[in-house]
Amino acid sequence: MKAGVVFDKNYESKTKLMIRNYFLIAWRNLLKHRAFSVVNILGLAIGIAACLFISLYVNYHSSYDNFYDNVDDIYRVRWERHSQKGDEIRFASACPAVGETFQEAFPEIESVAHCYNAHGIFSYKDKVFQEDRAYWVDNEYLNLFSFEFVKGDRAKALTTENAVVISESTARKYFQREDPVGKLLKMNKDLALEVKGVFKDRPSNVHCKTDVLISYATLSRHYGPRVMKSWLYSGFYTYVRLKKGSDPKLIEEKVPALLENKISEVLKRFQLEMFFYLQPVKDIHLTSHYMQELETNGDKKTVSFLYIIAYFIILIAWVNFLNLSTISYIGRAKEVGLRKVVGASRSKVILQFLLESLLINLIAVGLAVIFIESFMSGFKNLTAIPVKYSIWNQSWFYWNLLSMLFIGVFISGMYPVWGLNFTDMNKMLKGEYQGSKSGLVLRKGLVLLQFVISIVLIAGTFSVMMQLNHMHKLDPGFNKDDIIVLSTPMVGDSTLIHRRDAFREELSRHPQIKSVSYSSYVPGEDIKSNLGSIYREGDEPTASKNYRLIQVNEEFLDLYEMKMLKGRNFSKLHLSDNKAVVINEKAAYHLGYKDPADAVGDNIFLSREKKKVIGVIRDYAHQTPKEEHEPIIFHTQPGLLGSLSVKLESPVSKKLIHFIEEKYQDLFDGNPFNYYVLNEAYEAQYQDDIRFGKVFGIFALLGIIITTLGLLSLSAFTANQRKKEIGVRKVLGASVKTILLMLSKEYFRLLIIATVVMLPLFYFGISYWLNGFASQMEISVLLFVVPVFIVGIIAILTVSYQSYRTANLNPVDSIKYE
Repeated sequence: MKAGVVFDKNYESKTKLMIRNYFLIAWRNLLKHRAFSVVNILGLAIGIAACLFISLYVNYHSSYDNFYDNVDDIYRVRWERHSQKGDEIRFASACPAVGETFQEAFPEIESVAHCYNAHGIFSYKDKVFQEDRAYWVDNEYLNLFSFEFVKGDRAKALTTENAVVISESTARKYFQREDPVGKLLKMNKDLALEVKGVFKDRPSNVHCKTDVLISYATLSRHYGPRVMKSWLYSGFYTYVRLKKGSDPKLIEEKVPALLENKISEVLKRFQLEMFFYLQPVKDIHLTSHYMQELETNGDKKTVSFLYIIAYFIILIAWVNFLNLSTISYIGRAKEVGLRKVVGASRSKVILQFLLESLLINLIAVGLAVIFIESFMSGFKNLTAIPVKYSIWNQSWFYWNLLSMLFIGVFISGMYPVWGLNFTDMNKMLKGEYQGSKSGLVLRKGLVLLQFVISIVLIAGTFSVMMQLNHMHKLDPGFNKDDIIVLSTPMVGDSTLIHRRDAFREELSRHPQIKSVSYSSYVPGEDIKSNLGSIYREGDEPTASKNYRLIQVNEEFLDLYEMKMLKGRNFSKLHLSDNKAVVINEKAAYHLGYKDPADAVGDNIFLSREKKKVIGVIRDYAHQTPKEEHEPIIFHTQPGLLGSLSVKLESPVSKKLIHFIEEKYQDLFDGNPFNYYVLNEAYEAQYQDDIRFGKVFGIFALLGIIITTLGLLSLSAFTANQRKKEIGVRKVLGASVKTILLMLSKEYFRLLIIATVVMLPLFYFGISYWLNGFASQMEISVLLFVVPVFIVGIIAILTVSYQSYRTANLNPVDSIKYE
């Protein structure tokens, strides 16, 4: 028994010593081949860091709305209306009646929550702010979306009328050090709301960002049952939590029968079909792009493309690592042969290489972590990821890091299993071993893969840049230069409309101000005003389709230099223009006109009121050219509109803004002064695409750098292997040019194959991405040719550099080599 213990201890001691020796040998090899080691480790570290950076971007956008309790059971009710004429409109919102009706009809629904936009002017004492993240919600909304309260009782905070809860940052903004609970926060000066609680600031990765939440009962009292039980109003957001194990598809299948029972007469009267769908809340951010979204959502397609880039980059890094590892193993064939002669088993040789691979990968992972920490701030600025979203707090980061470490060790450390021919001992001991045939095929295949990925990455970068340039060059159909947009004052008495006109006239007299206009929406804003009961005089009401409505005054179309196709603009000289409309081309086609100009002079019915079409303007990109043109109807109507546009004679100056603010505050006391530059806001709509282009380009460049590092080492190895052959050829009269061609032709062959493989892959990928744009660039032949040319030049320069050095060696020394 004791002997057994001694044996075990001796065995354990020997094993530890062996592993220690292996690590020592690995470290000496790294130091012996410093340049080779730096290239190998640096390429791998860059690949790991790049992959993790992209993973951070992808995981952040995939994390939206994922932290609620029982999130897999929470759905948003989405609404669609289809007319018998083929018109379809898809809302992110739903009608107000749907929530309670669904809960009564479907026992699978455990709870329902409602939400409706309540942006307005809020005040406490002398603190006055416009709040755009304000909503009317019921108390269940707080439970459904896991609000954390720091003051007040979440269970009953919004169960009564005139109750409000606010975020911590909002509480500081209005109340500073005062306890806000029990205080009165006024909305639009006349509605007093009692603060019932304060909740923690919501994270940025939610589809509905909230600062002020007012009890839904207050809205119900204001609107009354006619609206709150309506099946035709839009803009009301409804959320449901299903009971565990419930299938949302089964509920959707029951909806048509429910609608037939509840509103069959309404559907028949308007010749409509309605559809309701349950949309998983955690999918909204990346997949939902419907009318009346609460904010501009992300794009699953973009995230998927970036994820593919991440895999491409780490794949290139691993390919490099594996290729360079094979070079190392072949160069050490004599060492392996000697180990075999003195009794080392195949398993021990493999173990040695695995431990060496582990050491290299550990160093690369450590270096990658340093890269991540060093460049994290810049990456977050580039991608607009919040500073608070830390990669070090994410469990996926550590799993990914461990996975990449394991895969890196495995793919390179296991090369001896399939890449070295242990039976060829004579060549190994003589130092003549050049690798097995399977190893040679593997190396060529890996270089081919690198070429394919590199070409695709460069082509993708050019495509993104060209598409963005294409959109920027498109004529939006209006002039957006030198315009600032102010929020229309909302707080005031019965003279507010009169003072609003006085303000416009006051500004118009300034020599640097060209014109001033009010409107419910300005270019760049999502038009949430939608109406379906619009049709031509002489048509049946059932012929109505859906249109976007913009309320304007007489200056709006001229201020934005909209291009009139036929007819005229609104005018104060025509008193009847309060019963007139101007439409765009798309609206004219929607109304049934083959030639949009024919609509001028005809009448249409808008909410059963007859309106005369006095003009047709050319379609313009109300948002970005990325979107399809929408059917828009402009009309005049007295009231408080959404925005005030100020057209300047010259670019914006601080002095002019100060003048406008003074006049605003004089006339609209109690209203905060807010403004933005239209051109900047309109261009900001491209930001997601611009960020995507920059991220794509930067990581494509990193992929090329990794590929270049690999080619540099691989070509050096190839040239070194053929030193003796090169020396003989030079003695026999071969020129340096001939030798360069001989060493490079294999890479040219691989590049040609890579080009053939790349063409269908790239064409499919770019076509799929461009489907998200209404206006698409032409897919030019240059998109295929230029990336191949660039990769070819990089390969030629890299390979030629090493080949040239070898070809210029003294042939006597080359022949004596080995």
